Amino acid sequence: MEILGVKHQKLFPTLKHVLERGGVAVIPTDTVYGLLSRADLASLNKLAKLKGKKDLKFAVFFDSTKTLSKYARLTSKTQKRSLDLLPGRLTLLFHPRGSYDFVYGGKIGARVPKLDWLLQFLREFGEPLAATSANLHDEPVLRNLKELKRTFTGVDLIVNAGELDNRPSTVLDLTTYPPVIRRLGSASIYEIEPVLKRKVKIDPNSYFSILIVCTGNSCRSPMAVGYLKEKLKGMPVFVYSAGTIADLGLPAAENAITVMREMGIDISHHQSQPLSRELIIRSDLILVMQPHHRERVLELDPDAGPRTFLLRDFPKGGGIFDPIGGTVEVYRRCLQLMIPGLDRVAEEIRRRY
Repeated sequence: MEILGVKHQKLFPTLKHVLERGGVAVIPTDTVYGLLSRADLASLNKLAKLKGKKDLKFAVFFDSTKTLSKYARLTSKTQKRSLDLLPGRLTLLFHPRGSYDFVYGGKIGARVPKLDWLLQFLREFGEPLAATSANLHDEPVLRNLKELKRTFTGVDLIVNAGELDNRPSTVLDLTTYPPVIRRLGSASIYEIEPVLKRKVKIDPNSYFSILIVCTGNSCRSPMAVGYLKEKLKGMPVFVYSAGTIADLGLPAAENAITVMREMGIDISHHQSQPLSRELIIRSDLILVMQPHHRERVLELDPDAGPRTFLLRDFPKGGGIFDPIGGTVEVYRRCLQLMIPGLDRVAEEIRRRY
């Protein structure tokens, strides 16, 4: 196994040599580390064996949307508009133009990664390449060199770019009407829809994660989480919260617990946590109480902008005051300000499934 950095002068010739002789490399992508090989049947089987997969369902990297269009059938306006999302952190599912080894289930999973060195290599190599996230099947993604070396002893080359903490690509199926997100990931649904100029659905097997942010994670966000969980009961949705200056492990404010108990909702089990980049990255929608909360979210992850909204008038915006130190009546008024926005969120999520 050889290990090279992204800027190493031997990277392109070494990677080319590995792939040409049917080998597999680990490379950094615009999302997570991936396993890369040629897209012929023998190489696909090798990828499957390394990952512990029984099928040959892998993404294919193309050097441009022009090249992708030679392999994919693009007939609808939505399919053609989807190319404007590329290069990007998405895998787009299309029907193929012909018979290729990398077709699985009558579809191809097409990616044009948003990474200059990788696009340049794809252009120089001259053919699409098969790719999949560098992890064992159904296991968490691997984020650094130590984890990769320990898990994938059978690869020929690892291209090291340090720690990568992103989510895998979003998988958008454009062979159905309306389009369906088969896997939620790095590209937000709120980035995708303005480009497609239409709403998309979410596969029921894909869980939608909602992060609600306030200051201390003891009043507004615990109440909002409790209410939204109740509204979305039975749906494939995770709802959790954090605070921009929160301590770890503190309970919700007593008045917040009281107000929610009046609605038949128990938040006495809540424990506070500070807002972190990791929490932001794993979220599909971020609801904040005031503009300075949004600013903090974007400080930690500048890419989170399209999926971060002020709660009060979701999706347009508006602030929710902090009831900390107030009476039970103050907490009731705060909750009543949040409820219309939370109802709209719940309605939107339900329509997507």
